[in-house]
Amino acid sequence: SDPSTGEANAAVCMACHTVNEGEPNRVGPNLHGIFRAPIAAKEFNYSSAMKTYAESHGEWTIANLNDYLLHPMETVPGTLMAYAGIPDDDTRAAVIAWLHSLSPESGPIVAGGQ
Repeated sequence: SDPSTGEANAAVCMACHTVNEGEPNRVGPNLHGIFRAPIAAKEFNYSSAMKTYAESHGEWTIANLNDYLLHPMETVPGTLMAYAGIPDDDTRAAVIAWLHSLSPESGPIVAGGQ
């Protein structure tokens, strides 16, 4: 997927998140470096639901991001992210590619959900 398409599709994310390194959090945490990073590990006041999810899911992989961005409130019951999700597979894949582009230390995207 094309990260620039994902960036355009993720414009709605910017209402609650910042993306550049060093920018402050908004209602949601800064997304720079999120890909392959431990879930709920950035300095931010995460909900107890997200902390519980993090304990069993480890890091933001393609699979975890895909599930969460498809149905945030079903994937993490009790999440405070009030966003319905991205139902279109191609759009969601592009957003995940864009999130990967914000994570320069994460290495290449690997098939199979990593």
